[in-house]
Amino acid sequence: MRVTQDSLVQSTLNRLQTRLNEHQDVSTKVSTGKAWQVPSDDPARANQSLVLRADEHARTQQQRNAQDAESRLEITDSTLQSMNDRLHRARDLAVQAAKGTSDESERTAIADEIDEIREELKSLANTRHAGKALFAGYTDGPAVAFSPEDPEDDDELEVAFKGDDGHQIDRKIGPNETVRSNVTAAEVFAADLDDLDDGELNAENTFSMLHDLAVDVRAGDVDKVSDAIGDIDDAQDRLQSAQSSVGVAHSRVLSALDRSERDLLAVQKERSDVEDVNLAEAIMELQTQEVAFESTLGSMARVLQPSLMDFIR
Repeated sequence: MRVTQDSLVQSTLNRLQTRLNEHQDVSTKVSTGKAWQVPSDDPARANQSLVLRADEHARTQQQRNAQDAESRLEITDSTLQSMNDRLHRARDLAVQAAKGTSDESERTAIADEIDEIREELKSLANTRHAGKALFAGYTDGPAVAFSPEDPEDDDELEVAFKGDDGHQIDRKIGPNETVRSNVTAAEVFAADLDDLDDGELNAENTFSMLHDLAVDVRAGDVDKVSDAIGDIDDAQDRLQSAQSSVGVAHSRVLSALDRSERDLLAVQKERSDVEDVNLAEAIMELQTQEVAFESTLGSMARVLQPSLMDFIR
């Protein structure tokens, strides 16, 4: 078979172009850090990458949910503890008044402090987190309102719960795990949730109880004040029950956060193995391609040395 100068040139140029393409592919991998650039380069790995990215996105969202739940539960627990501290002080005052040894000015001072505790509890019940009322469920607004707002001794205090009664704020914190991240003011302060009527708390609630206690203290009604001590104990039991449920949920969230962090790192590593190039190997391959390209150029220069006969032909 006769090999002409033209065919030799074309063959050499083809080899040179192949070397250039291979060098370009490896150079692109090194510069981008990716093992493939478009799905058609490696359809199987591209599909695997899509699955892993979806998993990573879901786990990232679950981690954000858990962080939001952790923040909400921590603030809820702290607020409930403050409420419990104020009720404990109210109980101490009731015990002091129940002794019947206080004069009118002392009873007035005790009653005034109980009124202040009632208002403090109202303020705590309307605590806001991230722009939302902490104890009002999904409702944007105060969780508790009084009518009248500043009751006198001869007023009957009406307490209205303005939030979503019993409305759970659930957060998905794992692939198959959901946790409740709230309690409502009605659950904390109402003696009987079944007795709620159109958002109005029943007569047996913490706020009305403290209002009546202050009235009885001013009146010097020792028997009613003594009975109120048991009511305060019941109110504290409700608070502690809410704190217990919040504590259990908080522990679950912390465990979920630990798991999600480990799982997310594992998914990210697996995705990196699928998408990212082994840089050390790619650099070695790039150097090999450069040597091959230079060798092809050298070979081409030796084989295709032009002569006077080439020009004559």
